Amino acid sequence: MKQIARILISVAALGIIGGQANAETQQTNTSGGGLNSKSVKVIPQVPTFVAVGSNGAIIQSQDNTNWSSVNSGYNSSLTSVTQGSNGVIVSTGTGVILNSTDNITWNTSSVANKSLLQSVAVNANNFFIAVGENGAVLNSTDGVNWSGASAVPQTFNGVTSGANNGFVVVGNSGTIYYSSDSKSWIKGNNVTTQPLYGVSANLANESNSEIDYVAVGGRGTILTSTDGSHWQQQISNAIQNIYAVATTNITNSLTKVKVLPQQSTYIAVGKDGLILYSNDAINWTQESSPTNQTLYAVAIDSLGNYAAVGANGTVISSNDGQNWHADNSGTTATLYGITSTMLSKYPIHPTVALLTPSNNATNVPVTQIIQVQFNESVSNVIPTNVTLTSNNGNQSITIAAGANNTYAITSNGNLAHNTLYKLTLGNGISSSGGNLTPTTFNFTTVESFTQCMFFSLALDIIIIFLIKATIATIGFFPLAMGASIN
Repeated sequence: MKQIARILISVAALGIIGGQANAETQQTNTSGGGLNSKSVKVIPQVPTFVAVGSNGAIIQSQDNTNWSSVNSGYNSSLTSVTQGSNGVIVSTGTGVILNSTDNITWNTSSVANKSLLQSVAVNANNFFIAVGENGAVLNSTDGVNWSGASAVPQTFNGVTSGANNGFVVVGNSGTIYYSSDSKSWIKGNNVTTQPLYGVSANLANESNSEIDYVAVGGRGTILTSTDGSHWQQQISNAIQNIYAVATTNITNSLTKVKVLPQQSTYIAVGKDGLILYSNDAINWTQESSPTNQTLYAVAIDSLGNYAAVGANGTVISSNDGQNWHADNSGTTATLYGITSTMLSKYPIHPTVALLTPSNNATNVPVTQIIQVQFNESVSNVIPTNVTLTSNNGNQSITIAAGANNTYAITSNGNLAHNTLYKLTLGNGISSSGGNLTPTTFNFTTVESFTQCMFFSLALDIIIIFLIKATIATIGFFPLAMGASIN
């Protein structure tokens, strides 16, 4: 049985990976520009997606829906990100490697090689490798102190850690190298001339007949290998460039025995929002994508959540790898790398998750009970912090708490007909993560029966007036029918 111990997750430079969870821990490896990882130890932290990109952008999410920005203190592009079993998060750029233990404070590691580092990965022994242009291969035993130089005169785009803690790197012109120690490298057989952008390892493979590695690249290229050295090409039925691939398996963290699902899941992403899904890395299905932006990286966390990132701040997510939806990343930076880390739970500010009636709704009944649902448990939802106003002033209201962070706001007396109302939720509403940002919603009530009758009568009068005016203009009605006067 292959070794599958690791605390956290790792990710690739244009690729990604996932994490772990209590008794049943999910192992994940991924790539895209590189990356990967496995994880198996239970720790009192929560899965946190961390993505990096242009202008030093770093964003994070602990619910795979709400994203917040992190100040990296760095202004150039970050290409990849991963986390080691020591808790150190590593991100790479041009001649720079950043490190952090909390994704709040980032430090710069000193590196002699000033090449663009495309991808970073870490194995179960907490040994990091970063690769990039001009054959750059740097290594570290802690993610902070780095050494190394060029290995071969090639440009490397992706790296992953797989069986026996070895590493596979991929690059331009179909280049593939395998190493069991990150020092001596064996060149894999060339089966394509297309550039390879990402590579991922199947860490829970217990049979030599199963696929250990998957590499992806230009014009829909997908390669697979059972040992990292011998590769064969698979049919993706895609013509776009594929930039990243992620692999995940679920294994019992105590017995190291596979549990449901008993099959690997492979996700590949690429140009024009391409998403490919497979259970065996051989047969691939193109999934419906919520974006046409290029996707550069994909990751899977220990809870089975998927996230992919790409151009112009694009973030999409899924809970099964097949049905995807777009998220608001809060940034326009192009995101090149993503991973699932394990971090202490950070404060999440409350937001309004659902509102009835919806914002700017019309024809709202005057007896409408307003329902407001928050994204988390909140306090101080009281009339002092909630106002309902119109041109006639404030409306007296009663507020009642319900299930699932929902509050019912009832007017003490019917609302006025055909009136614009504004519901304002103030920042006095709070949670453990902070205060609500003041938010205003609008809706307009339905017209009254009397108003409708008046309008109908007025319309009838106007129509009669227009008919009479027309008759007066053209003469007697028979003339309008073609009659003549002698």
